[in-house]
Amino acid sequence: MADRVTLTVVIPTHDRPGLTSRAVNSVCTNRPEQVEIVVVDDCGSTPYEFGRRQNVRGVPVIVVRTSFNGGPGLARKLGVEQSAGHAIAFLDSDDVYEGGWIDEGLDQLLKHHSEEGGVFLAGGVRRGSIAISATYWLLTGLPPSWRRVASRLAVVMFNPFYTPSLMLSRDLCQFSNSLRHCEDYYTNAMALFKARTVILSRSYACSLSRRPGSLRGESGNTREMLRGELSTRWAILVSGSIPVIYRLLVPLGVAYQFTRASAQWILGMCGFGRRTSLSDARV
Repeated sequence: MADRVTLTVVIPTHDRPGLTSRAVNSVCTNRPEQVEIVVVDDCGSTPYEFGRRQNVRGVPVIVVRTSFNGGPGLARKLGVEQSAGHAIAFLDSDDVYEGGWIDEGLDQLLKHHSEEGGVFLAGGVRRGSIAISATYWLLTGLPPSWRRVASRLAVVMFNPFYTPSLMLSRDLCQFSNSLRHCEDYYTNAMALFKARTVILSRSYACSLSRRPGSLRGESGNTREMLRGELSTRWAILVSGSIPVIYRLLVPLGVAYQFTRASAQWILGMCGFGRRTSLSDARV
């Protein structure tokens, strides 16, 4: 990596012009010359235009457009291909960064860029689910030498990291060409298993605009989210680059997934949550 770390923030969007511009302007840094923003318009009905070459903080903004609507995963892939950064951050178009996060990320990436292997950096999330947030803060409480192993064990069971809270060395970014749902789980898991350095910050990285699992967005299709999560676990299971000990734990992750789905379906039938079919129960 070069002496001066550069970061590309990739923002996929589809027919969210106002929210997308808000997300673009939330990329706040005291070093705008080290950061760029690539907005990927996923073939929206009206092409997205930011209207300026820089956001309110002076960070350069590039807008590219896909030739077809392939979902956020393929949009992020195109954004990485169009990027110039040595590291990548993924911000959803309806979320915003917390002040100071970009500069903390630049500092951490610069500190660790000379180490062998890629850097996986995560931060906290405001308005995330209670269970995932609790898991993340428990991981940050572990000794630093244990965090990589513990994070990998956790990611076999479920995705403990929200995509907008991550910064990854460019060479860690992998994408599934077939997944439209839970595609971020695939990217996060594969990056975590490949990374040699895992940094879990106690700072807040971003704020979500809606609760996870709400009916808005791709996550509202709970049946496909279930299938996407299973596909990611299958990819972990058959990957020759992932240590066997983690692959052997994949069946436990599947069992957890269906236990949780069944519990949520029962609660829904009893009137304690949104009524769904068993196959639609969100995991």
